[in-house]
Amino acid sequence: VRQTIDLGWGDCEDYSLIFKAAINSAKAKVPGLQAVAFTPGGTGNFRVYPKESIPISDTDSYWYVQNAKKQPIGSLDTSHAYVVCFRSSQSSGHCTVAISPNKIESSSQIGLLDGASVFEPQNGLYLGEVGSEFSICDSSLCTRTIRAIQLVISDEDLYKYEGGRWIGYSDYAAKVRQSKAELAG
Repeated sequence: VRQTIDLGWGDCEDYSLIFKAAINSAKAKVPGLQAVAFTPGGTGNFRVYPKESIPISDTDSYWYVQNAKKQPIGSLDTSHAYVVCFRSSQSSGHCTVAISPNKIESSSQIGLLDGASVFEPQNGLYLGEVGSEFSICDSSLCTRTIRAIQLVISDEDLYKYEGGRWIGYSDYAAKVRQSKAELAG
């Protein structure tokens, strides 16, 4: 995150990780904070806070999304942010942020993402829900499926759908510990 900020640019993973870090920081400092995104098709303007500094007046230094409406995502007090990556077309992938009430602590719990709200951290656009507009990879065919989540980054681990199953770095670390114990025993 620090390197991306120092460089002044990054790709979708970088923006998603920075936004996830910002959510975690805001969550710790501002109890009761509600997360919102926007959806097109509203009759008003969705106001994004702020451009670069605290505005002096209500119309100063804000970005607006025209013809949009607010999409509530939920309380950050009871939610967990995840970076989720998926195939966005036949030739490319994309990473965004998912907000879930469920905490994922192992690769066997990836299914707890079902129902999470997914949004674009680069502009605040609500993209849909896991289980509706997005799916969680669960077969070798999903690696070619548009919007099938294949990578999840939590606060503690990185999970990847590989070889027909979900696996995290903690799973690899457990295998290494087991192998060392077997060699020592």
